[in-house]
Amino acid sequence: MKKIDRIAKSFLVFGLLFLAAGCGSDYPDAKPGRTILGLVTYTGEALEQLQQPALAIYAFSSWPPAGPPHASRLYENPDFSSGGVAYELPNLLPHDYVILAQLMDLADDNGIAPAVGGYPDYCSFGYTPVTVNDEATTDIDFELFDESGSADPCTDPAQQADPEPGKAALAVQVIAPGMNFQAESSDKLYLILFSAWPVTGPPLGFTQLTGADVDFPVTMINNRVEPGSYALLVCLDLGGDNMMCDGIDDLQVLHDDGSLTSFVEGQILSLRMNLVTGESEVIGP
Repeated sequence: MKKIDRIAKSFLVFGLLFLAAGCGSDYPDAKPGRTILGLVTYTGEALEQLQQPALAIYAFSSWPPAGPPHASRLYENPDFSSGGVAYELPNLLPHDYVILAQLMDLADDNGIAPAVGGYPDYCSFGYTPVTVNDEATTDIDFELFDESGSADPCTDPAQQADPEPGKAALAVQVIAPGMNFQAESSDKLYLILFSAWPVTGPPLGFTQLTGADVDFPVTMINNRVEPGSYALLVCLDLGGDNMMCDGIDDLQVLHDDGSLTSFVEGQILSLRMNLVTGESEVIGP
């Protein structure tokens, strides 16, 4: 197991505070509707190593979180053997929420989250909110993966550019000519979409590769780009401790100096981005 990276650490901290504050208290009766229901499944081996396993599920009103979760549930000794763990997040106000979950070890106080996931997957939970209104919101199902979520197939560098229905696809070949680089397991390579540059809010989409998969040149794929316009950033986070890669040794490439790039449904855009020179170019429609 490894320490949870920054993208997961924030909701871990808020979640633990929330759960500690609410431990032993009774939940009020849920209002009709205003509830999120779903199923969490799990693929991995880390669960077997936990002394006191628990599944924690959260609903945040924004990402990154601006405060504690608006709803949270803790399921001790979760049993995934019969298809998954059914969950309920009640008593929510009508709003859009980011849904996240993690496995944790209640016997471990070192902030380790061996498995993480979000709706609909690890790569797009931050910009795929779940809308809650006066009717129950159902079928919000998703899966947890080991390596703090990094084992989710959505991060697989071998996948092909093939937009999902109603989406566009972005394929970025990241190169680093002449750079003598040996990735560490904690390093992260990010492909991030923002609504504006300079940044005015959280990412609207991201793809990441862990150090084991970073061998330049490497291609990063996002097949779930919502039609719209985005500033595109690739960055290498040495140590995996800062998603914006603004550490002294981190490297960034900003496509077209931060100008917004437009995507339409069904489009595949291919770029080449150079971490050494900072250059970025379109290499395919």
